Amino acid sequence: MAVNGPTTRRLTVHCDGRPTMQQISVMNRGSNSSNGLIHEIFNGGSKQRRFLLPVIAFLVMIALCLPVLLVYESNEGGKKMQQRSKEARRAIIRSGNKQHLHALLFPADTNAVTVRGDVSAAAAAAIVGEEGGTHSGEKYDYMTNNNNMDPLATLLGPREATATPPLPPYTFANVLHTIPRYHDNVAILIYDPASDKFIIHYSTQMRWVSGCQKLITSLQMLSNSLRLLFPTRFDPNNNNDGMMQDELALSVSSGDFPSLRWNDCLRAQRTDCKAHNYNGSNTEDEDLPLLSPILHFGSVFQVSLVPTTTYAMPMPQYNHLHCFHYWTMHQQICEYYLPKSKSNSNGLVFGKSLKLNYDNLIPQVVWRGTDFSYLSKLMPQLRRPNFESDILSVNKLLQLQQQPNADEEEQRIYTPARNAAIESMRGIYNELIPRWKGVVWTAEAERDAQQINNGVTRKANTVQIAKERQRMKKEGYVLPWCNIKFASAMYKGKNTPALDVQDYTQFNMYGIPAAGESMDLETLATYKYHIDIGGGGGTTWSGTLEKLALPGVLFHHVTPTKDYFHDLLVPYVHYIPIKDDLSDLREKYVWAESHPQQAKEIANAGTALVQSFGTVEGFMALYSRFYEDPLRQVVEAYVPLRLQQQQQQQQQLQQQQEEEEEKKKNGQELVVDWQTAMVQLSEEQLRPIMQCGGYYHHDCERLVDDLKHMKLG
Repeated sequence: MAVNGPTTRRLTVHCDGRPTMQQISVMNRGSNSSNGLIHEIFNGGSKQRRFLLPVIAFLVMIALCLPVLLVYESNEGGKKMQQRSKEARRAIIRSGNKQHLHALLFPADTNAVTVRGDVSAAAAAAIVGEEGGTHSGEKYDYMTNNNNMDPLATLLGPREATATPPLPPYTFANVLHTIPRYHDNVAILIYDPASDKFIIHYSTQMRWVSGCQKLITSLQMLSNSLRLLFPTRFDPNNNNDGMMQDELALSVSSGDFPSLRWNDCLRAQRTDCKAHNYNGSNTEDEDLPLLSPILHFGSVFQVSLVPTTTYAMPMPQYNHLHCFHYWTMHQQICEYYLPKSKSNSNGLVFGKSLKLNYDNLIPQVVWRGTDFSYLSKLMPQLRRPNFESDILSVNKLLQLQQQPNADEEEQRIYTPARNAAIESMRGIYNELIPRWKGVVWTAEAERDAQQINNGVTRKANTVQIAKERQRMKKEGYVLPWCNIKFASAMYKGKNTPALDVQDYTQFNMYGIPAAGESMDLETLATYKYHIDIGGGGGTTWSGTLEKLALPGVLFHHVTPTKDYFHDLLVPYVHYIPIKDDLSDLREKYVWAESHPQQAKEIANAGTALVQSFGTVEGFMALYSRFYEDPLRQVVEAYVPLRLQQQQQQQQQLQQQQEEEEEKKKNGQELVVDWQTAMVQLSEEQLRPIMQCGGYYHHDCERLVDDLKHMKLG
């Protein structure tokens, strides 16, 4: 029977492909046969035709589902591949394999070793290569050579770089002979296999000063790091042929800079102090014993002043050593190296997050910080200015103070007094510590700008200048090129705003802008030129990294000391170098202003380098080069007393009396345990002050009660 109109039926297909008959809409196509066929399929029909329905439904379901499954599998596969790639990169970086890393960085090199996995060139940057650059003797046209360099490649160094040479072997006696070189803030860390403890010894002949708290912090984290990095070496159950595990002795110091026993030779930074002036005397002694390598947690000297390897380790504060120790424990980047945000108040400030453009930044050299001393043991001749003798006594006109509401005539009277004060400060410039030298530059810059601006006061140099800049530019105002002031100072034992301390505001009254308003990193980011003027240890510890991250260019203060990461910084690539005495500060400012494109490229390269430290590959490279590798070298170079005894016994069979006398001279008597060695070989009386299990960073305990500044975290 023909169907002349539309008939409604519905077909429901189960997930297993079995059809269920319901009404669906079937349009009459004018063909009885077609309607009959549909009717026959839905209402019985032949078995062959009824079989077609589940097959068709199943094929349709596959056609619909297959693309979704393929996309899902592709995404999952991509995630797994990416994860495997990251794991491969991390494994290669940890291995420090020079050939593998070279192959990754230079894949076109046919001599390179093939490495499986998708590992980027940036991942290869963890290799320990040559130093990233020097800090002196540069020319302005040098900086354009490496503008397109991958920031992580800075850690690799030149392509022909070779691995850092291994340390020469050193013994327990060498460690003991190292201690007398120091005045204080140095200790011996000894791993005692019998107690499975790291025991810290300090000389009774050395002062215990407030700075020793940094040493305690360093030793706590060092003990835990050694246990985590080298579990087999410090496993008492991992015996050597049934014998007890060997001891380990390390020389460890901390502080703003190495606290050496200073003498004229060392203060002159001479390189021939190795064989004389050992203990402060002027006598030469060619037979002084060899010294052990030293792990110094703080700034170190550019030129080694002791005849041994001194490792610049991360400084003992939250944004350096704590971050490296955090990575050791958790394999995660600490918040300091990540961008600052609402959820991360301790991060670095980058211009991109503030939407700042380099070309629109305030063209001043800006600095805010605390009035600290500067390398007082190395340069004791440098000082702060004395207001009474250096200012008031120069000219009686200086006693005419500028009143808050001074009229024009009073202002004219004041101007000679201010000029006299500034000239007096310029006269003692070479005697001042660097941060006060910066204040002198600022005083002159403000005076010169005021003369050009016909009476514009120093109000033009406050934070509000960002809002007034356009108006000032239109009216032809000139900004002081330098803006270096103290935001705080130590007053009665507390860090106090400089504007609240009369010792600084009295300089302001006479045209020497010593005290200035405080600026946070977001405010500093609006300036084009930054300078990291060194403090007590000759560096800033935090300031260099923080200012490299900002959108402006860094004028890096090159001093006799450096921090662990300074060797990565290349002059005129990442920063513009400034002499120790700041004598070329104005010259470099003029160059940067007249070469805006080059200065902008330097600023961008410095920012990119710091940003790379906040990536997994970047921080892992930093960690490997400046933390794990130095620790591995000193651990592997140490010759335990047991092996030393075996070597000496073999030597006894070949060389008799002359060899024995030589060994005594070098403090290499036959000893078996470290306690006996300490008594026999030490030139100073050492006592244990603390011991750490090293299984946790806070499992240390005091062994003495008479030492202040010994807070255990």
